[in-house]
Parts: sequence; C-alpha cells; structure tokens
Amino acid sequence: MLLLNSFVQTEQTFSIANGPSITLMHIDVNAKLNIDEEFHNQIRRILKKSLPSNVRIQLLYAPSDVVSQLRNISLNDAHLETQILHSLLPLKCHENQIIPSGLVFIGLGTQQTTGLGMHVFSHLVPTVERENLDMQDPHLEKWNKELLSAMGQVVRFIYNQSIFDNDQLNHSLSAQFATFSFQTSVPNNKIGLTLLNGFFASQENVLVPVKQQTLASRLTLSESSKAFLAYSQYIHSFLSLPL
Repeated sequence: MLLLNSFVQTEQTFSIANGPSITLMHIDVNAKLNIDEEFHNQIRRILKKSLPSNVRIQLLYAPSDVVSQLRNISLNDAHLETQILHSLLPLKCHENQIIPSGLVFIGLGTQQTTGLGMHVFSHLVPTVERENLDMQDPHLEKWNKELLSAMGQVVRFIYNQSIFDNDQLNHSLSAQFATFSFQTSVPNNKIGLTLLNGFFASQENVLVPVKQQTLASRLTLSESSKAFLAYSQYIHSFLSLPL
C-alpha cells in the first residue's frame, strides 16, 4: 500500500527559556500511496474526501543517554522545568523501571498508547471524539491497521540500525531496549499488537544480544532463531512474550 520515498532522521530539541532542554530523535518517513481504487472509493464515501497521495509517518523517541538520565533522576525531587520536559518523553520511570508510554497522535494527542517507547503520528483516522482510532468501520479499520503495520516496520528498521551502530553493546543496551519494549497498549490492545506484527513482518531474524558462553564477559549479537534465551534481563524487557 505504501511505497517508500524518503526516510529522514534528525534531532529535535525542546527547551525552556533560560532553563533546561532535552533532545529527542525524530523520524520522518514519506511514502507514496498505492491503493486499490474500489477500497479508496469506500474511504471517500465515509470521509467525504480522498486519502493523501503521499503519506507521512513520524516517530519521536528518546536516545539512550536520555533514557539513562531518566532512570537516575527522581521526578519528585526534580525542578518543575525538568518535570515538564520529561512529560514529553514516551517513557516513564516507576520504581527505577523504565515503562513505555508512547502515545498515538492525530494532529493532537489521543488517549491511545502505542505499547512501546515511541510517540507516533500519521494519517490515521480517529473516532468522532478524536480520542482514539476508528476501529469499528471495517474500511477505516483496514486503513488504520495498514498504517500501524507500516509504522511497526519502521520501528524494526530503527531497532536494527541502533543495534548495528551500538559501539558499546554492554553499556547502553538496557537503555536502548527500553524504547523497543512492547507492552499491552491501552485502551485498545489491538493498536500495540498491530505495531508488533509490523515489527516482526520481516522474514529476517531479529538480532538479540546474548552471551555465547556462560562465563563470557561481553554480549554479542545473534539471530533470535539460533539463540537460547534464559535468565536474560535484556530479552525480558525487550519482548515480554513466550518465544
């Protein structure tokens, strides 16, 4: 349905005048829409307008250093400016545990979480109240699911890129995995599941960090189908599902 035109990754800094600032990673994907005309006509009938010829997918997430800082800072003791900036993060810290708290945005924010540590935005179709995605009408549900699945594939690309680019695999891994830790999305758990399905849509194995030997001092990357995963704090936080 979507043909990739461009993928741009930039840093986006949020700051308070004469105060602190925080820098997040911003992904902007532009794709050409390739859609069945009959299905498009059904969407036109419902929305009273055509779908855009080009679709944008935007993601916002925290780099590893920001995640590490979040774990070390108590928001109860932090200054008001710091609390305001941290409220922008798609992650929360509770009892020293990093919890994914990304939200779905449709222009403005909705009440729907993504189930992972990223805020997401695209041409999703909301309910009349604009508080959630329309998953009732079968045509709108199909459109929203296609976009969410595409987002999941973009998340997978970012994960692969971050794993390959990580020069300090043993030092910042837990901070990296906090962003990609899939949890149940609320109030609609189908949103997170669709993102998760998109993440695993690739035929290639997910690379996971493991110890090749029990007494090994360093972690190495291995294909998920070849790795025996047991008693690993990293894989549990990354994927809390039975393999």
